[in-house]
Amino acid sequence: AHALRRLLEQDRLHHFAPFLPTCLESIDIIDEPGREPRVANVLAFFAPPEEFHTLAKLREFFPRGLDPKHMAWIWRRLLNVLRFVHDSGVSHNAILPIHVLIEPKEHKLIVVGWCSAHCTGSPNSSRLMSGSYVNWYSRATHSGPQLDISFAARCMLELVGGNGATPSSPDSLDPVFKRYFARCLNPSATESNNAHKLLEDFDHLIEILWGPRRFRPLELPV
Repeated sequence: AHALRRLLEQDRLHHFAPFLPTCLESIDIIDEPGREPRVANVLAFFAPPEEFHTLAKLREFFPRGLDPKHMAWIWRRLLNVLRFVHDSGVSHNAILPIHVLIEPKEHKLIVVGWCSAHCTGSPNSSRLMSGSYVNWYSRATHSGPQLDISFAARCMLELVGGNGATPSSPDSLDPVFKRYFARCLNPSATESNNAHKLLEDFDHLIEILWGPRRFRPLELPV
């Protein structure tokens, strides 16, 4: 809740509000007498949730892997969000396939699952790991913005038919993309691994491969 409120304050022109849930209020809940209360956050979204699909669900729609040309717009939007989040002094710490939602018709994207987020100057938050993604954390050697970038890259590799836990890319993926995402996974390349630089380099890469960017409709299988 604190992270989302900070982001809302930083988003003075409301460019990034559509990419984030809004925390309406926080409520203390006591499950049993004598126990410490826990906080439940009431969130609002800017679109009907049924129009959105997690990246995990999207992978199920395309068992052989999503076309990299569709992965490209998802990656660009996710990098844009992370660029703003990190510039605002926040790290998400749980960029997982279940926490990135997309709406395929208009290429919308929302990042959810902010329970492990950390704000600069705040006490360290605990990681609330989903059982399905424990291996992702066990292989992580960094934290903060670099963890976000690494996990986001793993999401993309899994989306195109690879394995995010390993992480590994499918044999069919263009070697140019393999080198690019290997860089995203490299914790030592911190200066070149910020979201600003990665987005700039990715735009240059796809322009060389595919020419000028254009809108590509994503049709889900029936």
